[in-house]
Amino acid sequence: MLVAARYGVLLVIIAAAGCSKPGGDAAAGGTKSLAGDWAATSTDAKSVLRLAEDGSATMIVGNSFATGVLEGRFSQSGDRLTLELASPGEPTPMKSTYRYRWISPTKMALKSDAPGGIEAVYTLAGKAAKTAKLTTGSVPGSVPPKDSMQTTCLSNIKQVAMASVLYSQDYDETLPTATTWATSLYPYAKNATLFSCPTLIKAGKKGGFAMDSRLSGLRTATIQNPRDTVLFFESTTEALGASDPQTSLLRKSRHDGKVNFALADGHAQALAAP
Repeated sequence: MLVAARYGVLLVIIAAAGCSKPGGDAAAGGTKSLAGDWAATSTDAKSVLRLAEDGSATMIVGNSFATGVLEGRFSQSGDRLTLELASPGEPTPMKSTYRYRWISPTKMALKSDAPGGIEAVYTLAGKAAKTAKLTTGSVPGSVPPKDSMQTTCLSNIKQVAMASVLYSQDYDETLPTATTWATSLYPYAKNATLFSCPTLIKAGKKGGFAMDSRLSGLRTATIQNPRDTVLFFESTTEALGASDPQTSLLRKSRHDGKVNFALADGHAQALAAP
């Protein structure tokens, strides 16, 4: 299996003081505000969701195969929580909607509106902060590509990888199948252009990304080296939702002499064309 070079990302969470109940009431209808720091833990996964007073939101997702950060906005209406999140620096957020219910003054259950979504229990871990902004370190050795098409392509495939992380949280820590991954991840991306290389889109075509079929439907706990395991890659296949064991790997770069890869932990890298 083709692997990409390892690199690290420093994530520093701004600490919040402890609190025994959610932060205040929302203005509309007296609905109890969800603002606060929430933590969810299951057998294979742990995530932290910060919902701040200014409407900003940050989710840190971590499980047996991935750790990543998503930032953006949140809103609540009735029994629905809507998150519009993207990786730091990415222009296009992914929109997800959840039904929430209170279990106790310090616990709530969230269930994704995506078909088959499972319910996760979150416990209040801190009072509402004024903002959900995180401090993030730079990626060692990474240099923004000069080619704008290359930059957009790398951003697209990274967003697809983060959508797979969100999907796995909703589906019992399981990756989508190789034959349906584009359809399965669309509810988390909400933007069809993310599933194609921008160079192909400019030429009136679609696709250009493929999933490594050897990871189809795997439990994430079975991936031994997620930071070094390619999940999605640039492919010669000009069709949406392609998959194969990297036999269609792009050998001639479409832009800037680089080929983009998304790793199983949610990161993405641009490497010299093979």
